Amino acid sequence: MNDTIIIRNGTVHDAINPKATVKDILISNGKISRIGKKLSAPSGASVIDASGLQVWPGLVEAHCHIGMSPFGTRDLSDYNEYTDAVTPQLEAIDGI
Repeated sequence: MNDTIIIRNGTVHDAINPKATVKDILISNGKISRIGKKLSAPSGASVIDASGLQVWPGLVEAHCHIGMSPFGTRDLSDYNEYTDAVTPQLEAIDGI
């Protein structure tokens, strides 16, 4: 398994530049090591073509709803139904 990945030509939204631009992202050993234009790929790196795609390096969704209510009634506690367009459905009550 190769530990180096390069994502090429994606429209990158990062915390440094206010305007998204087309760049490459180099990932080594599971961490972003470089972001820039026309990066050279190390020998044997896996290449992902992100042409025409939006890329948010390091984005983590820090806000989600697990679909549980303190009331314990499933039919009334499906709060995540309101977030379908943004957050995939996940109901913790189904795992109990």
